[in-house]
Amino acid sequence: MIKALEVLALFLVILIARKILPFIALAMLALIIPSKWLKPKEEINQAEEEEEEEEGDDDGEEDALWVEKLWQWAAENKIKKDHLPHDKAKLLATETLDLWIPGFSKLPKEIRYLSKLKKLRLRSGFVSLTRQIGHLTNLTVLDVSESYLDKLPEEIGALVNLTTLNVYDTRMTELPKSIGALKNLQQLNIGLTYIKTLPQEICALENLRQIEFYGEYSERGEEPRQIREIPEQVYALTSLRVLSSRFNPVKSLSPKIGNLKNLRRLELHDNYFTEIPGEIGALKELRVLDLGGYNSNLTAIPKEIGALQALEELDIECGTLLLPPELWTLTRLKKLRLWWRYDAPVKYFPKEIAALTQLEDININGKGEIKIPQEFWSLKKIKRMQNMDLNDWKTSRSRHDIFNA
Repeated sequence: MIKALEVLALFLVILIARKILPFIALAMLALIIPSKWLKPKEEINQAEEEEEEEEGDDDGEEDALWVEKLWQWAAENKIKKDHLPHDKAKLLATETLDLWIPGFSKLPKEIRYLSKLKKLRLRSGFVSLTRQIGHLTNLTVLDVSESYLDKLPEEIGALVNLTTLNVYDTRMTELPKSIGALKNLQQLNIGLTYIKTLPQEICALENLRQIEFYGEYSERGEEPRQIREIPEQVYALTSLRVLSSRFNPVKSLSPKIGNLKNLRRLELHDNYFTEIPGEIGALKELRVLDLGGYNSNLTAIPKEIGALQALEELDIECGTLLLPPELWTLTRLKKLRLWWRYDAPVKYFPKEIAALTQLEDININGKGEIKIPQEFWSLKKIKRMQNMDLNDWKTSRSRHDIFNA
């Protein structure tokens, strides 16, 4: 009887332990894991903002320690002394900081006291910008490329003298609306990010001269850092001189491209375009047009290309398309690249090329046994030829002859 009671008691102890142990484990985890990890993302962001606000209320006592705190941060993040001056007077006079941060770190709020800063570059493990960045109103260049930064604070809008903003190769998914306050911004690079759209406020940037969307093709099922279409807001940036969309699966270009009458350079390399709108002919100031790249699926070049009389460089992935006769009226062309894909043999070599008397650099490639026409040899300014493997050089003039005529 006693043994039976002992067995029953042991069973009850095991049962109770199994019921209670999970709660004990949870309690222990709560002590070990930082509380913010257990909160929803919205609560975390709100808590971080509140913490930042508290940090922003500096009193005189904290001001006296800001230099030591900044140097301590630099030491903890293994930032070399020659990159961040360890003399207060030199630090206060610093106009350029280029910091390579090997570990994961947040820019400290004490950066606000470097009021003379004009150029700030942060790379590698850098993950977060303090809201105090808004105090650096003399900044003209902010470069946070090649870092783990995932957002810019709204306070970025206070940097009214900023001319260059580079967030290339970061984790960013959007630009803050306050970017519309950067009236002096001239260059914006958002290539290799997860940014797909632009805030409407960006249309207020009347001085923006250059915008870049550089993409990449993903591997191992990762989300690609690419755009699938040119954001609509771009077509309202009428001061643009350079529009670059390289290595993106963009399939169409809006007829509104004709609004960008100040464009000098239009780079659409390795996109998925099947056609280019005729409105491209409105870009009278265009100097460089890049329609190359193996993924190009162009089926036609609009005749309006003949209106681009200022054009000096042209790159076309020809595929099976026929080149319009208007192309040969671009007499200012100095550099020409025509590539016929190897799965689409070249059927002709345009003798009309002889009209391009200013040509200095020519790159023509494709599959086929086609001789270069005699008219080609009248081009006296040719300095460089690449991939000219379509002809039988022995039955045409030699390379030596053309360079020594």
